[in-house]
Amino acid sequence: MTLSRLHAIADRMITLPVFARAGLAWLAGSLMALTMAPTSWWPLLFPCLSLFFITLVGARTWRDAAFIGWAFGFGFFLFGLFWISNALLVPGNPFIWVWPLALVGLPMALALFTAVSAWIIWRFANLKKWDGFAFFCAVMIAGEYARGHILTGFPWNLYGYAWAGTLPMAQIAALVGPYGLSLITLAWAALPGFLMVAKPERRIVIAASLSIIITMAALYGWGAMRLHTNPTQFAENAPIIRLIQPNIPQADKWDPEKTTLNLQKLIDGLTLNPPVTDRTVVAVWPETAISTRLMSIPDVRLAIASSMKLMGSNPLLLTGILIREGNETPSYGNSLVAFDPDLQVLARFDKAHLVPFGEYMPLQSILSITPLVQFSGFTPGPGPQTLTLPGFESAVPPFSPLVCYEIIFPGAVTDANHRPAWIVNVTNDGWYGNSPGPYQHLAQTMFRAIEEGLPIVRSANNGISAIIDPYGRILTQIPYDKPGSVDVILPTKSPETPFYVAWRYLPVIFLLILIILCCAIRCRL
Repeated sequence: MTLSRLHAIADRMITLPVFARAGLAWLAGSLMALTMAPTSWWPLLFPCLSLFFITLVGARTWRDAAFIGWAFGFGFFLFGLFWISNALLVPGNPFIWVWPLALVGLPMALALFTAVSAWIIWRFANLKKWDGFAFFCAVMIAGEYARGHILTGFPWNLYGYAWAGTLPMAQIAALVGPYGLSLITLAWAALPGFLMVAKPERRIVIAASLSIIITMAALYGWGAMRLHTNPTQFAENAPIIRLIQPNIPQADKWDPEKTTLNLQKLIDGLTLNPPVTDRTVVAVWPETAISTRLMSIPDVRLAIASSMKLMGSNPLLLTGILIREGNETPSYGNSLVAFDPDLQVLARFDKAHLVPFGEYMPLQSILSITPLVQFSGFTPGPGPQTLTLPGFESAVPPFSPLVCYEIIFPGAVTDANHRPAWIVNVTNDGWYGNSPGPYQHLAQTMFRAIEEGLPIVRSANNGISAIIDPYGRILTQIPYDKPGSVDVILPTKSPETPFYVAWRYLPVIFLLILIILCCAIRCRL
C-alpha cells in the first residue's frame, strides 16, 4: 500500500462524524485488550494505538476529544477486565445484583482517565507536529500513572505489560519501570498513526520507520543478552520452598460443612513431596488458607504440626490467614503469618492495600448503606515491610510479604529502607475462575520480579502458583484449577540492583519535563 493511499485513509477517518470516530476508538481499545495476558498479542499494539491516535486528531471540540478518549478506554477496560465481575457469580453470593456494575461500571469509570488525557492533549497539542506527538505520548502515560495512584490506585494492564510473553523485551522494566516501558511502547505503536496524518517527507517516513525497527531490535537484543549472561543462581544454604496449591473451589472455601475437607487438602500438601533433611524447608499456603478460629482448635494445630515435622528436619510455614481480634468490637486482618515447627508465630504482616468495596467500605463512617457495610471491615496494615524470622535468620533470608493484589503496585512492594532478598505473595484468584484474570495477575508478578531484581514466590489457592527468578523467568508453576505441591530451591536476588530501584521516579520526572517542553514549544508557535 502506497503512502498516498495511507494518507487518504487517515484523512477519511479524520473527517468521519464524531460517533463514528468514537466507534473506531472503541474498537481499537477492545482489540488492544488482546495484547494483555494470556494472549499477549503485542503486534496488535500498532494498529490499535495508531487508530486511536488518528481518531483523536479529528476531534473538533474538547467534548469530541474526551468522548473519543473515553470510548478507547472503555473498550480496553471492558474486554481486559470483564473477568472481575465473575467474583459476584460465585454460588451463594448475596451481592449478585452488583454484577452489572462490576462488568460495565468499572470500565466506564477507569475510562475517565483516558478521557481526561485526551482532553488535555486536544487542548494543548497539535497532533500533526512532532512536539504534539511527544505530548500525546507523555500525557497518555501520565494518565496511566494517575490511574495507578489516584484514590486507591489500580495500575492493572499498563500498556507495557503487552510484553509479558516476550521476556527479553520485558527486561526494559529493570531500567525504566512499567511506566517507562509503557511510554516506549506507546511511542513505537502510535508513530505509524502520526506519520499517516502528519504526512512528512518520504525520507522522514523511512527514517522514522527504521527507528522503530532498530530500537526494538536493539532493546530486544539487550534483554536477550541480559537473560543469557544472568542465569538463575542459588545459594548453597538457600531454603527449599514448598509451594502448595490446594485448589479449593471458591464456593466451598467458607462452607462450614467442608471445613475438614478443605483443611485436609492444605495439610496433605505439606507431605506430598519427600522430606528434606539438609536444608530448611518453607511451606507456603495461599491467601486466607486458614483462620485464627481454626488455629485455636488443638486438634487442628496438632494435625498441622505433625505434618510439618514430616516435611524435614527444619520446617517452617508461611500462610495467608484470616485474623479476628477482639470480641465485642472485633477487628479483622487479611494477613500473612510465619509459623515455626511448633506453630509459634515468628512474624506477621497485615495487608495494607485493601480492595475498596470488597475489603473495606470507602467513607464507611458517613455511609449507612446496608448490607454493603457488612462485607467490608478489614483493618489495613502499615505498608511494605521486610520480615526476618527470629531463630532462622541464617536459614531464611529476609523477605517482603504481599497479600493478593498488593503485588500489582510498582515501586510499592518492598521497604526501601530495608531491602529484602525475596518476595512472597499469597493470593486467591479463585473468585475469577479460569479467566484472563489469574494470568494477568501472574504477568504483573513477573514484572515486579524484573523491576526489583528479586525472586518471587507466589502461592495461589486455585492457581497460578509459581516461583519466579529475579529476571522474570518462571522456574516452576502449578496450572490453574490443579492441586499440587512443588519443591524449588529459593533463587538468589540479582547481583546488581536494577536501575529502576535506584531511580524509581526518574521516568515520572522525564514525563513532566517532556510535557513542559512540549507546552513551551506549543506556546511559542
